Amino acid sequence: MSENDFPSLKHWLDEAAAACPDAPAIYIEDEEIGFATLREQVDALITTLGQAGIRSGERLALATDSARILALMAYAAPQLGITFLPLSPKLPADWQQAILARAGVQHVLCDNEFSECWPGDLNVITVGQLLLYQFALGNAAPGQPEHNDIPLMLATSGSTGTPRVVMLGHDNLEAAARLSNRHLQLGAGDRWLACLPLYHIGGLMILYRCLAARACVVLHDHFTAQKVWQDLQNHAVTHVSLAPIMLQRLLDAAADQPPPASLRLAIVGGAPLPTALAQRALAAGWPLYLSYGMTETAAQIAGRRLSEADAAPALEAYEGIEIRLQSPDEQGIGHIALRGAPIMRGYANAGDDARQPDEQGWLLTRDRGFLDENGRLRLHGRADRVIISGGENIDPAQIEHVLQACPGLEEVAVMGMADPEWGQRPVAIYSGAAPMEELEQWSRERLRGGWRPCRFIHTDRLPRLGNGKPDPQALAELL
Repeated sequence: MSENDFPSLKHWLDEAAAACPDAPAIYIEDEEIGFATLREQVDALITTLGQAGIRSGERLALATDSARILALMAYAAPQLGITFLPLSPKLPADWQQAILARAGVQHVLCDNEFSECWPGDLNVITVGQLLLYQFALGNAAPGQPEHNDIPLMLATSGSTGTPRVVMLGHDNLEAAARLSNRHLQLGAGDRWLACLPLYHIGGLMILYRCLAARACVVLHDHFTAQKVWQDLQNHAVTHVSLAPIMLQRLLDAAADQPPPASLRLAIVGGAPLPTALAQRALAAGWPLYLSYGMTETAAQIAGRRLSEADAAPALEAYEGIEIRLQSPDEQGIGHIALRGAPIMRGYANAGDDARQPDEQGWLLTRDRGFLDENGRLRLHGRADRVIISGGENIDPAQIEHVLQACPGLEEVAVMGMADPEWGQRPVAIYSGAAPMEELEQWSRERLRGGWRPCRFIHTDRLPRLGNGKPDPQALAELL
């Protein structure tokens, strides 16, 4: 499909269902769903949401472990005219509530086990209740939606411990899908294996790209290396997106065998790609594509196909994306600023510390980098405290907040420690009489996955700067 043939985001599913009704749209849990059937399921969800009291122009958060439900909601939101905010169930409760307050959400749809976690002023609907609404409705036709220019919001971490909620418009998502599809050569009939979380932009944009291109999504609820390796072979997958830790585990599961001949691109992003891992994958014949983007840019805005002869971590900006460096140092390393159609509308209800796009459309990121002699971007770390572990942004301030409530703990600072598999992992440095075993148990009960510190280091007191803030250099030395 050429760029001029692209319908708007709101009509992508209608166009695909009319043009290729029986072509596969999603393969999940051993079920293949065609575009026409997907259209029917989305219509049923839209009607059911209306019965549950959700109206066009309102904002709905979704907290679920089900990739199927997340995908259906992502397709339904632009057509219903609501703003959709996918929310990780792994986030601490205080963090979730702060995000909802920032986003101005009126409704929460959640798995049954999460039904008691929300403020009392929200309309909370469980997945079980939604199924009852759908059963009672039968095949009622959906109503006509109002126009809503912000179909998607996503939470991202800030350097101050304050949640930020990114607002992405129809134009941002449409432009991002066009650019990615062009550079990744995604077309009708291709198959993209999606094993990244759908509450992050890297996973969610796979749904929109494939719908625009009339390609099929092979959808996984979560990443399991052996399952991904099997499905790459069983479903003639052409594209797969991975964080570096996923790539490493996939190579282990494959015993360094080459991928199936159908695979054209293994897109890697979300965290720095270690040189040794890139060389290992390339030597085994994996078609690596290094990508760069963030929630604020609707995912990819730069990337490059790697080769054994040229595996340098340098990125080429996509057409229409401008990159400049602010306040470069003597080595030419500066803060990366970006401008282009995929750049977000802004942060929802953000404070003065948030870096909104300026009047000329430039977004100053918290990434640092430099431009090499070929004009390609080379990343050089982040300028804030966010820990990137396995492709997921983890906010140290929220971990500190949870740990601070542990009896006997006086002070705590969470730092990112380099890890050969995950890129970084959180480490807690603390003072106080709390036994380490109790602090570890406290962490296990209240923090999930990559948010749980991998180590605890006791010190008599936290080193601090003159302004009273923890001294990051002294803390790093304690690691």
